[in-house]
Parts: sequence; C-alpha cells; structure tokens
Amino acid sequence: MIPAMRVGFVALVVGVTTLGSLLVLAAPAVAHDPLGRAQPRVDTTVKEGDGLSRVIAFRVRDSDSGDAIPQATLAAVASDDSGRSVTGDVTRMDAELFRCAFSFPTPGHWRVDVQVGGTMVVPTSFSIYIDVQDKTGSPAPPSVAQPVVPAGSRCVTPSQPFVARFRKGVRAKYRAKVGIFQAVKSRGKFGPFPRSLQKGVYFLSSKVAGVGAATWAVSADAYRGGSGVMYSAEPVARKISTYGIDVSPAILNGRGISSKSDGFAQSRACTK
Repeated sequence: MIPAMRVGFVALVVGVTTLGSLLVLAAPAVAHDPLGRAQPRVDTTVKEGDGLSRVIAFRVRDSDSGDAIPQATLAAVASDDSGRSVTGDVTRMDAELFRCAFSFPTPGHWRVDVQVGGTMVVPTSFSIYIDVQDKTGSPAPPSVAQPVVPAGSRCVTPSQPFVARFRKGVRAKYRAKVGIFQAVKSRGKFGPFPRSLQKGVYFLSSKVAGVGAATWAVSADAYRGGSGVMYSAEPVARKISTYGIDVSPAILNGRGISSKSDGFAQSRACTK
C-alpha cells in the first residue's frame, strides 16, 4: 500500500459518471506552498468497466493557477479488507490527465490509495472507495474519497478493519448514508469509570447524508481493535447508531465526554 502523506484538504463533489466524480482540492490555507512547490488539485472520475475492471481518470492541476503540472507523477494501489492488493496501470494521457486501469480479482469493497508527487510538487495523497459489483449485477454505491489533511494536523483515518466493525453498530437504514470517518485523539482526561477511558479517547466523526455530522467517543483500546467502550457523543450519533445510547449525556459529561471536550470539534472539522 502506498504510504499516506497527508497534505492538503479535499472537497468532494459527486458527479454524474457511473460510479461518481470527485474533486480533491487544497484548502486555501495551504494552497500557497512556502517552498514555491505546485499544490495539486485532482479531479477524479471513476467509470464502470467490463466485469471486474474499472478505469479511473485523474486530472491534476495546480490549485493556484489552474494550469497543468507537467512534472507531477501519480501512482495508485488498491487493497481490500483481506489485505489483497492490486497496482493500477497508470498511463499519462497528456500534461494534466492520468488514466489508471484496475482489474480486480474479486468483487468487494476496495480502497484505492492514490499518491501525487514529483519535482517541486507538494506530496499529496487521498483514497477512493470502490464497491465492485458481484455477479448479481446489483448496483454499486458511489465512490467516496478520504480527506487529505495538512501535515501536522490531528486528523487521522481509522483502519479499515475498525471501520468495518464500527459500521455494524450503525442502524441499517443509515449505513448507506454514512460517509467517511475521521478521528482525533483527545488530549483531555476521562474516567474514572470505565477504566478503559483512562487510557485515552478518540473522537470519531462522519457526515451522514440528510441528517448531519455524527460524533462518537471511542476508547483508545477499542479504536486500536481491542476491547473497550464506544459512546454516541451527540444527538445525531444517538439517532443513527446503537453505541452507548443507554448512557445519558449527563453521565458522559461526568466522564469527561461532551461537545466541549478536546478533540470533539476537531474531529468534526476533519470531515469538512
């Protein structure tokens, strides 16, 4: 898998191609690189192919000038939840357009990690999730890109195994509406009970289509895949999931978990 280099923010715009179009943009705050490097803006289109094949078009431009970046390079690797990986066949079509072809070995949920680099180019990475159709021909949901966050940011992307487990606690009617998950490790103090809270808490947030942003508090052990606790930290999370809904906001506040906790607002900002 391509190492993640988190530089820049992304804004997502879903288009009208078969699986969706995405626009990855650098935030204005980081668009002007102090070293004079080009800050990539990537327009991504995922198209249906034959069988298990997919073609992804990446249009790479400078976020300041809108011009092509001739020295930019692009690489893409896809992986699924089992750890299998496939390297995309990348062809540069012109100064700004890259074509990447994938032949997936099996249907399923695939994450495509994309890295843009090159001489005097700000290293930028992001991910696209593709649900490859099975033999039943059931429609695949739109692809979703993970945010690319600036160096030094506290935003972290949860592991795929954690996300897969966590989504099981989201009510069925909302699962298709839940977007990307981003987390921030809180600097606050929590507890004293349950004791797992004393080891630290991650605030996990996601945008839910038609509902709003949802935020949960996840103990550090649970976030890393072990045993621990997970709580819905605000009303939207309580509405769409079953995590800690029997624990009142007053009790959570007594344990240090509230909208005023360090990491709560930051994790919600990571999903914008």
